[in-house]
Formats: sequence, C-alpha cells, structure tokens
Amino acid sequence: MNAAHIDGRRAAHVTHNDAPSADGTARHRGPRRPRVLVPLLLAALTLLVTACTGTREEQSSTLLVAGTVQSGTPELILVEDGADGTAATERVRFVAGSRRPLQAPAVSIDVTSRELGRTTAWVLAREVTGSAVSAYLHAFNVSDIDVAAPTAFAELGTALTLVAPGGGGILPPAETTNAVICPTAVQASRDGSWLLVLDVPTECVSGTSGFPVVWLVNTVAGTATSLQATTPELVIGAGPYTDQSADDEQGYFLVAGTTASQVFATDFEDATTGWFGSRLLQVDPTRVVALAGSGSKLVALADGQLVGVDLGRPAGAAPLGPVQALSNGRALVTDPLGRLDHVLVVGPTQVQVHSSVSDDAPDAGSVSVVAAAATIDAFRAFAYLVVNGAVVTLDLYTGGASGEQLRSHHFDVPELVPATGPNGRPVSAITWVRAADPPVSP
Repeated sequence: MNAAHIDGRRAAHVTHNDAPSADGTARHRGPRRPRVLVPLLLAALTLLVTACTGTREEQSSTLLVAGTVQSGTPELILVEDGADGTAATERVRFVAGSRRPLQAPAVSIDVTSRELGRTTAWVLAREVTGSAVSAYLHAFNVSDIDVAAPTAFAELGTALTLVAPGGGGILPPAETTNAVICPTAVQASRDGSWLLVLDVPTECVSGTSGFPVVWLVNTVAGTATSLQATTPELVIGAGPYTDQSADDEQGYFLVAGTTASQVFATDFEDATTGWFGSRLLQVDPTRVVALAGSGSKLVALADGQLVGVDLGRPAGAAPLGPVQALSNGRALVTDPLGRLDHVLVVGPTQVQVHSSVSDDAPDAGSVSVVAAAATIDAFRAFAYLVVNGAVVTLDLYTGGASGEQLRSHHFDVPELVPATGPNGRPVSAITWVRAADPPVSP
C-alpha cells in the first residue's frame, strides 16, 4: 500500500486530514472534538502504513497548476505546496523546470477525473487585442509528476484553436449572431472527451451587443456546436459546470426565465440539452454575476447574495440561501466534488469565505487581496489564491463556526505573474493535483 492510497482513505472523510500550518509544522486538520481520538487515529494510521509496506512513507505534496506571464510569454507552471513538516520558508515554491508555453494567457482551467486521478488539465488560453480575440484549448498531463524532474508535465497533442482573428477556429461563427466570440471559462467531462466553453462577448469587448453562448466541444473530433440554439431564451453569462458523475454525467448552465434562472443540462452520452427537471435558481437572471457547482449543488451570486439549488432534491424544494455576500463580487469558487460546502466570493480587492450557503451559516471570513484566480483542495481543506508574485493560502478549517479567525498566509512566488485582462483586471487560472509519491524512507 502506498502513500497515495493512505491519503485517499484519509480524504474519504475530510475531517481526518493532516496538513502543515503556516509555519510549516505538522498539525491535525480534523475536528477539535473529541480530542482524545486524535492520538489514537494517528497511531492507527502509522501502524497501517507500516503494516502495508514495512517502512514509513511521506505524504505526497500538492502541486498547483497555474497560468503566468514571464517577459511577455504566457506560460503554465507548477507550484509545490510541500507535505507535513516542510519548513515555512520552503513550503510553497516554484517547481524548477516546469515552465510550459501557451498560445495566450490562461483564463480558465479544469481537470478530468477530479475525484481520483486528476489526469489531464484542460487550459483555456485567450488574448484580446482591440476587438480581435484569439483563444485556444491546451491539454496537459498532470498525473504522476516528479517534482525533482517534472518531465511528465507535458502538453498532449496540439492546442485546439477556438477562435482566431480572420477565422480559422473550431467555434463556428454561423451558429451565433455575435460579432465577437470571447471564450471565458471551460469545464471538462470526466474523461475530457467533451468540454463546455462559456462565451461572453462583453468580457472581451465592453459595449458589444453580443449575447452569451455555451459551446459544446468534442475534443476527439476537434469540433464544436452552440447550445444556444437549443434554448428557448438567452443563456446567462455565468458558469458553466460539469458534475463528472460516474452515472448519467451532465453539464449545466443557466438560461434566463421570466423572473428566475432556469437550470439547463447537457447529457454527454446522447448530446441532448434541455431544462433539467424544471429546476430553478430563484434569482433575477439579469442580476446573475457568477455561477459555480459543487456536487449536486449550484450556487449563484446576484445582488450581493448567494443563492443555490440542490439538483439532488425534488423540484420546488426550498432553495439554498440567500446569504449576504460581497456587493462587488465577480467570481465564485467552490469544491466541485461537493466534499466541502465552502464558497469563495472573489472581489476586486477582497476574497470572502463562506462555510456554506444556508440560512444558519456563520458569518463569512475574508482576506484583503487582489486575487486573479482561486481553487479549493477539499481533501486537505486549503484554498489557494493567485496574486501577483505570490500564492495566498486559506485554511478552511478556520473561520466560520470553528471559533478561530480565518487563517491565511502569503508565500512569495516571483515566477507567478497574472496577465492583464481587457478590463484591466489581473487574469490567471489555477487548479491542484497531487505530485508523484515521494521515495520510500528507510
């Protein structure tokens, strides 16, 4: 039995994880009661590892896959968050030899097989010059990477061109009436055969008259089709979300209803799209700013409130929220696996952390930071924020009802430099994977 198996079993109940604190020392990352169980659990885990291998094994580190721009060149890089016991000054660091070129700056990223292998990272890269947009989809292997020699971190095939000035991309202009095609977000199916790409023209060219579109991309055939034609009303420029379910896998997005937002779904097996079981998000569709998914739940940000719907419950069931949130929030980040209920609301100069979207949710914590992107590692209960020249970590076992103030820490990573978007805001993309198991200690 190797360390990844042990870590996976511990992660099956997230409250049994361990992780380093801001000063690099090991500490228990489970519930604070009952305390008497902590030594017993750790002792049992140690015995289990020893029994399986006859040796003591180290926990594999976390790798952050993030977009950066260095000397004008857009790249994808790896940043390591070391395992328990790593000194604070060395805990978060750039992985030497991990620079990989991109056709344009990364603006969104998703991984296949989120629950287990997290094998492939699909990166949406985009550049805007005036009203001319170039956008690409890169695929990178992100599994079993040795941080000492990250050769396994390699691009898979040739990038798909979504749109290019003068034509030539796979997004067919005949399937949209928009003069501007502006890919802004990507979500992957479980095996990466299908991608949902959100296209919001106003994100690239302010004042344009275009409407949001969701594109279904067939990565095997290298083709795409607009899902806008299958909807009775306008697509809302928020989301999309793929649940990567092992059974009846779906991709979701929002469509404007009369007074509420309709949840539409695409079935990847038969390529049908329609209103998903009459499910509604009880929020004015003209006020929706962002959408994120977490397991069977969808959460939207509108008018400074978080409102959600649990798709696993019957239509007409009570909605999630509303919960007061940042009035100037522009993006939401959740754990797509549904293991943690936390929701990050990203604003221009602040990131707010909600432990859940429920009527009895405790007050949100926050950190003052200009974040270009964020991700949540639910197994180890950390959130990671991309800032200019650094990574900020948020300890999700603090804040909320924990009785502790939300704990954050700033780690300098000079190699991490966000791009500047067409609206002047910093732009990047980030996700997490596990590094290859470390060598067995004698």
